[in-house]
Parts: sequence; C-alpha cells; structure tokens
Amino acid sequence: KRLPLKYKDKFIMIKGFYENSLNQNILSKLKLFIFINIYCDIYTSTIQVLEFIFKNKLYINGKTIIRYDDWANNDMEYKTGQSLAHKEMTTKYNINCRLLLKHSRNKNPEATWWLIE
Repeated sequence: KRLPLKYKDKFIMIKGFYENSLNQNILSKLKLFIFINIYCDIYTSTIQVLEFIFKNKLYINGKTIIRYDDWANNDMEYKTGQSLAHKEMTTKYNINCRLLLKHSRNKNPEATWWLIE
C-alpha cells in the first residue's frame, strides 16, 4: 500500500542492504528520528541499523521510540538476535532505554517498544 501524498515529504525510502545503504551519503537526507521500527529480525542486521543510528546520533533523548519486531521469540533473551544487538549497542554507546511494552502471542516476547532516555 502506498503512503498518502500528503505525507510524502515526511518519509524517505532507501533501497538496499543496510551495510551498503546506511552510509554518510544519506545523512543529509535524514532528520532526527522519533520512531524507529526495526523489522529485520536478525542480529547482524539489527547491529548495522543501531550502529548507524547511535553513531550518528539520529535520536532524541526522551522522545525517540525503538520498536523491535522479533525481540526474543525463544528462551534466549539477550543471548541472540535483536535483544543481544540492542544490549550490545546501547552498552557501546552508553544509551539508556526504558522498556515501554512487550507483547507476544505466546509466553516469549515477540515485540518490544523502548524509549531512549
């Protein structure tokens, strides 16, 4: 589904793999993020996204929310996948995040919402 035309100036779509498309050339096109939806499921991709965002300070403390779609759909929270990438990158960049919401279809959290503080 396409974004309504009245919103076209508020969003940009960048095609390509994170490792190739998240580079210094696109920084001039970006503004600070209020909402970041990380919908890439795996550790490597999540690390690449967070590294780019945190290194370039593309967030606003107290206002930016990060949503992960595949947080830890297993018993390995903070040991694999998106949860491990989040832990490593927030530690590396000394970023505090407050958990706002965890939701799931089963006993393990599938998605989480975090506020960067």
